[in-house]
Amino acid sequence: MVDAKSSRPRATEEAGERRSDECSRGGEEDDGYDSEGGRDPTNGDTIRDDLNKIERHMSTRLKSLQLQRDEVDGDEEPTKSMSHNFSTLSLDFDEEEKDDDNQLLEPVKTAKRSAHVRYEALERKIEQLEKRLELYENVHRKRSSRKPSRGESDGSENQHLVEFFLTEMEKQQKVVAKMAARQQTLEEKLLESHQQTHKFHRQQLHRMTKFHEVMQMMEKEFVQVSSLREEEKQLLWGQYKKKTNALKHSLGEQIADVKTDAIQHRRRMEIKFDKKLVDLATENQLLRAENLELRDELDKLAVATRSNKRTLRILSDEVLKLKRMASPVHPVSIEGDLRQHIVSKLADGLTSKGSRSSDKR
Repeated sequence: MVDAKSSRPRATEEAGERRSDECSRGGEEDDGYDSEGGRDPTNGDTIRDDLNKIERHMSTRLKSLQLQRDEVDGDEEPTKSMSHNFSTLSLDFDEEEKDDDNQLLEPVKTAKRSAHVRYEALERKIEQLEKRLELYENVHRKRSSRKPSRGESDGSENQHLVEFFLTEMEKQQKVVAKMAARQQTLEEKLLESHQQTHKFHRQQLHRMTKFHEVMQMMEKEFVQVSSLREEEKQLLWGQYKKKTNALKHSLGEQIADVKTDAIQHRRRMEIKFDKKLVDLATENQLLRAENLELRDELDKLAVATRSNKRTLRILSDEVLKLKRMASPVHPVSIEGDLRQHIVSKLADGLTSKGSRSSDKR
């Protein structure tokens, strides 16, 4: 009897040996492995090989159990329990197969992801088959450990087991056929998707070439437009320079004319101002001389007034004396004569002084 725990390492060792043999060929054929050295799950041959391997493994287990059917004895209760266990296992397996089939039929975004999902589903199915084989072996051990019972029941139970295993094998073959057909359809879809992607890439390449040509044309137009803009800027700058130079020249001439006019006006004003200053200086000198003369005259008049006051005092004293000494017959005539004599002297002095001041002016 083959141990279930040693079946998976043996399968992995066989897969590793086959991988090493296929890698040693140097990549001349499609060996079912990708460029990184791992197993390519998108290859249909590798999946079919795995399924055939599972089928061979199950057939060897079934044969080993059929060879040992003569040694198996037991009561009806263990057979019923075993058949019940087998039926529950078959139902569970069918449900798991349906789940796996649904997982395989689910739409995927990319081909690689769907291939990995399918490969993982196959690995899970292998593990489930190994677990079922372990359960079958455990049941077989339990039945072999029990006491032998009637031969008729033993034969019927063994026959029931054989029929059950044959039905399971048929189911497995149907599942394998379905998986192969699905794998074929998936490969066709993958090829179609590859063709579509190739077509899309060609379209994108054509679009990119057109885009590149358009970009080159735009670049040439941009260069031409930039050159024209530079020429336009240079022309505008030349015109601006000419205008500014003309304005500077005209403004310089105007400024020079204004400066000459200002200088001439300033010189004229300076000449006028100098003349006015000379006239004012002469007038000031004349006024100062006249002022000095007037001061001299005032001094003389003051001296004359003082002398006149003295004379008046003297005359008044003389008049008093004469009044005292004279008779009282003609007092009015004497006073009138004195007054006329004094007024005539004063008038003569004033007229002489006025004539002198007018001559000096």
